[in-house]
Parts: sequence; structure tokens; C-alpha cells
Amino acid sequence: MLRIEFTAEDLAKTRILPTLGPFAETVLGVGSVRMARYPTAPWLAALRGSSVHELSDLARFYSPTPWIQLDLFSRVGAAADFGEAAERVLAMPDHLFRDEVEVARCRYTASWLRGIERAELAPRRRMVSVLERLHADTVAPHWSAISTALETERARLSRILADRGVEGLLSSLHPSIRWKSPVLELPTAGRWAMEPLLGRLQGEGLVVVPSVFCATGPTPYFPHDGRPAVLVYPIASDELWTSTSSSTALATLLGRTRAAMLQALAAGGTTTELAERVGVSLASASQHATALREAGLAVSVRERNKMQHGLTPLGQAVLERALR
Repeated sequence: MLRIEFTAEDLAKTRILPTLGPFAETVLGVGSVRMARYPTAPWLAALRGSSVHELSDLARFYSPTPWIQLDLFSRVGAAADFGEAAERVLAMPDHLFRDEVEVARCRYTASWLRGIERAELAPRRRMVSVLERLHADTVAPHWSAISTALETERARLSRILADRGVEGLLSSLHPSIRWKSPVLELPTAGRWAMEPLLGRLQGEGLVVVPSVFCATGPTPYFPHDGRPAVLVYPIASDELWTSTSSSTALATLLGRTRAAMLQALAAGGTTTELAERVGVSLASASQHATALREAGLAVSVRERNKMQHGLTPLGQAVLERALR
């Protein structure tokens, strides 16, 4: 059992992110291959040619055991764009990269990865290139559905946070997590190399992040640069791979752009933010938000000179039903 102790300052600084981004989900997907029964197996069907063998090599390097993974994404931080995160990995100082390899006890290296344990740039570039192909083949085609599921989960957590506070939030993350104030207890399996690093949060709080590809169960990551710890936990994802009709059904009901707007509203935001997420003009975003508000699916509140939008309980129910 891993125990993470919170101070009052930690509780005040605890927050929710919908995702660490497509790079993090891709890396977590690589790690999930080492699990005996990983929940995201159907996405492997999209792999092409040599990517299958390279995935196996990467999985053995990234996850020396099914319960330990190389942590790159908490080093690079959250990134909305895969390319941005990949550039940060390549720009990571050698000693920091080597530190992560050592903490995770990564020993196996295929011939094409040889030298990566010393943070050599050539195999690092090859690794990033392979991850880029894996992302393009397996994650990118589903990213709209993945991000909608993650935004919906954050909206659920946000409602819990508003109704029951941070302690209610920490009690509702995952069935295997226990909150016994002031300690968050997480289960462990096997020999966890990071265990000596666990303990207090140093007053920086905890960043809670749901994931589709996290197959090891709730997993904390502790950056070494003063940033807050990150707790990644899995959400149910089987239906993302077994059904492709939910977005289509929603688009049939509302129209493609308005359905996309309903999905974007799950995370809330200003008219400008919604327009950027959906890829429409500011005027069009305002028009669609108004239509959804008049239908009782959305709510809008003016804050100073900006309009903040979100889903009503009815809108949330419609979206969640479409994602089932």
C-alpha cells in the first residue's frame, strides 16, 4: 500500500486535468502491452508492418515489469500537441533522461534502441519516431472520442468537487483508492522502484488525470523539478474500441458541428475556447452555443467581458448516453 500524505496546503492546490495529452496516452499505451490483460488491446489492430515488432521492443524497455514504467510524460508536462511533447523529450538534458531510465530500471534494449540508456540522441530520435508512428496509427484516429471521454470524466469529477469538496473528490477517483484523511492510499503490486520517493507532496498538491491507456491502475508520478505530483488513473474504455456509432448517432441527432460543440462543452470554456476546439469561427461557436442553451443542453454565464459556457445536467446526460 502506497500512502500519500496531504497537508491543508496540498488539499487547496489539488486540481483536475482532463489529459496529459496524446503523447502521454501513447506512452501509456506502450506500457499497457506488458499487462496480462490490458483493456486497450483492440487499438493494436491498427498497427502496421514493423510497428508491431517495434512496439514489443519499446514495451520491454519502457516497462521492465508490468508494474513499473519509464516516466517521460511528467518530465515534459502536459502537452496538447504530440509534436510539442516529442520535441521536449529530445531536448531533455541527458542526465535527466538517464535518471528516469535508472529509476525505472530499464535494462532491455533492442539493437535499434542500443545506447538509449545512456541518453544518446540517435536512439532517442528513433524512439520518438516509432512513438510518432504508433500515435498516428493507433491514438490519433480515435483522439476525438478519447478526448471527449476524458473531458466527460473531468466534468464528473468537477461536479463532485463542487458538491463534496477535495476530500469527496479523492474518495471518488477509483475503486482501489482509499482516502483516510489526511492520507491517500493506493494499492501496489510487485516490487515498485519508486516507493522510496512516495510520501508527502511538499505543499504543491496533486494533479489528478484520467487516462484511457493507463493499464496498471492508479499510478502516481513525482517530478523532480518542483512541479506537483501527478496521479494518473484509468477510466473504462472498452466502448471506445467496440463501438464507432456514438459520435455518428450524436451527429445524426444534432448535426455534425453542433454535436462537436456539445462534446466541447463537457470541459466548459469561453466562446473563443469552444471555437478553437471545434474548429469554427467565433460567430459560429456563439450561434451553436446559443442553440444548445435554448434547447436546455447548455448554460452560459457572463464573467466580466467573457461568456463562460458549460453543459446542463440534461446536456451531460445526453452526451454520456451517446458515449455508452
